[in-house]
Parts: sequence; structure tokens; C-alpha cells
Amino acid sequence: MLLYGHRGAKGEAPENTVAGFRYARALYLDGVHLDVRLSADHELVVIHDETVDRTTDSRGQVASMKAAKLATLDARADFPAWTEAAGVPTLSDALDAASGIPHLLISVQPDEPKRLRRTCEKVIELLQDRWILDRVTVLSTSEDALKYIEQRAPFLPRARAGWFDMEVKLDDARRLRCRSIAVPLATCSEALVEGAHERDLTVIGWLGNSAEDVQAFAALRVDAIVTDFPTVAKRALGLP
Repeated sequence: MLLYGHRGAKGEAPENTVAGFRYARALYLDGVHLDVRLSADHELVVIHDETVDRTTDSRGQVASMKAAKLATLDARADFPAWTEAAGVPTLSDALDAASGIPHLLISVQPDEPKRLRRTCEKVIELLQDRWILDRVTVLSTSEDALKYIEQRAPFLPRARAGWFDMEVKLDDARRLRCRSIAVPLATCSEALVEGAHERDLTVIGWLGNSAEDVQAFAALRVDAIVTDFPTVAKRALGLP
């Protein structure tokens, strides 16, 4: 079972920042998750929300700011005492910070159709240029994003995120030719995991933020767990 740090290690370090990815790398996790969007100048930047309001000292739409401006913001949010400066990084800078982490889970955030297509195209181009396609799974709640990725790079593993509260949702994931699903504990069950495995889908537990939740996911035999608190998850799994 793989253990991923969510947005680096969101509960222990500034989320979706170079500092956070370096922190996650120092924990020797199996993998790290990050979110990607398109800036005003069509650069891939790593941030979850449509705006910078929650995670930085500024306000405004990510899509209206250039990457250079986003990099200057203070993105330490819940960690104001964090000593290392932390702006909104480009995807390239985030990948540099995550160098050496075996598995990457890149979440493409929804956007308007033309920008979403461009985001997917640029993600594929960057992964090809860096020769790391074999380390990456692209995740999304957006069916359009998953379709765009398949059209351009059918060999790149994809994961559908959702509630999966009905078995038909598993068939939808297979219809999209995904290799994995990301599902919360609230709707995860032995039957769901078995049904996913019967369809050759691996199951990513989302999110295991307490020792109890991590152990519950492990008992359900999921294939991976994503967590905001990797040190808690490691202890719960008996990992060094």
C-alpha cells in the first residue's frame, strides 16, 4: 500500500508549496499529491483553489495573475511561523522540489473548456520533457480533463476522484479508461474495493487524516492512502 502526502503535507507544512514538497520528501513518502491550474500567462502553477484568498496573503483569481506574481505571494497560510519563504510555485519548480519521490499524483483542477484543454496539453508536454511519465498518475474530478489526457497521452495513468456511492460509478471510471479511483472513507467499503479490483481499478483512500481513518482504509485493503498528516499516517501503519 502506497502513502501519499496531500498537497505535499497539508496538515504539517504549507500546502502546494516548494517548502511543503521538500518537507514531504524528507519523510521518505511513497508519493506526493499536488494540484495544478493555469495562470494568466498560461503557465502551470500549483494551487488548489480558483482564488489565492485562502492560501496566500493576497486576493484574486489565479487565472488573472501571471506566474511571476503568484510566486511572490506569501502562501504559508496556516503556517505563518514557517521560516522558509513559500510562494505559489510553477509545476516545474514543484517537481524539482519533489525530485526523488517515487510516485506523483497530479490533480488537474476544473476550468473553462479551452483553458482546461491547454492545462492538460501543457501537463503532458512537461512530463514528457522531464521523462517522468512512469512516475505520474493524473487525477481529476473533471471528466473532460480525463478525456483530454486520454486523447493526447492514452498511456498516461489516470484516476477519477468522486464519491463512488453507486456501483455504476465504477463502470463510469472504466468507461473513461481510468486505472484508479480516489474515494473518501465515507463511501469506501469492502464491496467497493472488491468491485474496483474486479474491474482492474486500484483504489486510493481519500483522506486518511487520523490514525483511525488510516487503519480503516488499510483494513479495507485500499491500494494507496492520501493524507494531510503523513507522520500520523506512518505511525498508524507502523512505518519508520
